[in-house]
Parts: sequence; C-alpha cells; structure tokens
Amino acid sequence: EQIRREIQFEEKAKQKAIEEAEKARIAAEKEKEKKGKKIFEDIRRDMNESLEEKDLDGIIAIGKFSDKEINLMNEYSSNIVFLDSSPDDEKYDSVKINFKMGVFSALDYLYNLGHTRIGYIGDGNTLGDNKLREKDVRLKYYNEYMKEKDILNEDYIINCDMTASAGYTAMIEFIKKGNLPTAFFIATDTIATGVLKALYENKISVPNDISLIGFNDIFVSRYTLPALSTVRVHIENMSNACVGLMLERLNNRTYTKKVIIPSQLIIRESTSSVSNGN
Repeated sequence: EQIRREIQFEEKAKQKAIEEAEKARIAAEKEKEKKGKKIFEDIRRDMNESLEEKDLDGIIAIGKFSDKEINLMNEYSSNIVFLDSSPDDEKYDSVKINFKMGVFSALDYLYNLGHTRIGYIGDGNTLGDNKLREKDVRLKYYNEYMKEKDILNEDYIINCDMTASAGYTAMIEFIKKGNLPTAFFIATDTIATGVLKALYENKISVPNDISLIGFNDIFVSRYTLPALSTVRVHIENMSNACVGLMLERLNNRTYTKKVIIPSQLIIRESTSSVSNGN
C-alpha cells in the first residue's frame, strides 16, 4: 500500500511538472500572438521532430541544450532566445532565474530566525547551461552563504535525486544517524514533499522541531501539511521577457542581452524561530 501511494505521488509530481512547463509555453504563446510574430517555442521535445517548421522568425528554447542541439536550431533560425539557460552570452539572448537572490533570501530568513545549523537537500550535480553535469547552482550559493556566515557544516548536506521519493529515502536515512540541524533549505519543492513525509512518519514536527524552505513554489506546496515556505520562480515574467527579447532581435537589435528575473521568498507554515521549539 505504501509503495502504491508513493508511485501515485510520483505520477502526480510528474504531471505537475508537465503542467508548469505548459504554463510557460502558453504564456509565451499569448505574448507572441499579441505581437503577430511567428516564433517557435521548444519544450524539451525531440529536436528532430520539433523543428519541422522551417520558416521561423525565431526560436524560444526552454531548458538546457547541448552544443549539437543548439547547432541544429541555428539551421532554422539565428534568432534564438534561451529560457532557463545561457549557453553563450556573446551569441544568444537569454532569460534566467536569479538563483543567488533566491538562495540567499531563504537562508537569510532562516538565519534571522536564529537558525545556524542549516542543512541542504538536493542533487549536488545537475545539468548546466550546456547540458553537461556540474555543481548545482543552489548548492553553490548555499555553500557561499554558509561560509560567509562561518556556519557551514558539510555533515548537514544531503545529496539525493530531485524527486519526492529520493527526498523521502534520503531523509529516512539521515534521521537514523541522529544530530539533525534545526532547518533545511531544499533544492526543489518536489524533494521537500518527500522530506515532509519522512519527518511526519518519524514524529518530527515541522516547524516546531525543524524548519523547511523549498524552491520553485509548485502548485502543491501551498497544500502540504504544513504549507511549505518556498522560493517562487516567476515563470510568466520569464516567458514575457523572452518574447520581448525576441521582438527586439526581429527589430534589428544586434547586440546580446541577458535578463535575470528576481525570485520571491514565500513564507507559509513550515518555518519558525529556534526559540519556538527547534
């Protein structure tokens, strides 16, 4: 029964990820239609199947792409705007999240609540701008912040895949070791849902015993128990910025632009001060 529930949860998480990507596509599509331009949006489909339309004004490429995939896109249009990656600032326009702002704001909030034993949960290596595995940017800024405050404890860093089931399993194993921190910053809300389940099963109260902050603000985060504090990524703003950059390109702008969209800390019920229990 427990395995069945976890499978169902994973399927729901995957579906929600698809819905979030579709929201980004629809936002870009609506903005594009207003301007009357013919722009292609690629949503992680197979490149050879996706680029069937050859008469393109431009391409909005959402996600991470290899050099081979980028070269293929160039065969269809030289006007390419990347959303959520920046493979070459000298050649291409791009729109990215301000990860540093998001990570630092989350950690600042926890630190100001009195937390100094703050852990991290997430995949230490993820796909970078050129679709090659590298140190995850959230972990990078976590380490930077914790070192600045002189409170980094690498024993509190939990490496796991970016799934709810991986977060659940990793937290179960970590709990067995004892010596929990008072708070965790978690790389994605999806991981956080698994972490919440593991803590609940072990009668560890959130936020009374431990505080949690996630990243992304996916739809289910406001409905977890407790509701998850998180860093919101403004997908629609990123999509609109992409279309704006494309229109500038089509109006003969010759230099490249890189737009960084601010993230936003959303405080709900999964965080509290150390004096309040944890």
